[in-house]
Amino acid sequence: MANDFDKVSSSLGGAEADSARIDKLEAKVRHLSLISEALWIILRDKTGLTDEQLHKVIHAVEEHRKQRKDSKQNCHQCGMELPINKTKCIYCGAELDITNNVSPFDLHP
Repeated sequence: MANDFDKVSSSLGGAEADSARIDKLEAKVRHLSLISEALWIILRDKTGLTDEQLHKVIHAVEEHRKQRKDSKQNCHQCGMELPINKTKCIYCGAELDITNNVSPFDLHP
């Protein structure tokens, strides 16, 4: 019986830790959203760009990300197929050519 109690107690501690991590991530997302909005206001005021232009660019970036998500590349050393966003081969460790049409926002070692 004590063993079951320990399992439940341990599980609750894990849930509390998960909840704290989620709260921290949500705070970071709110902060990044605030920064993005402030940067947009500065950019709009300095350049005269419109909200419509911003929405068009956001839509274009979303579409481009969808296309990049499924893109593949082959390792020049072992020939294995990899996601386009990798900078190193997950099979042999070779450095990959990232000069192809990859956004710096998508790169993952």
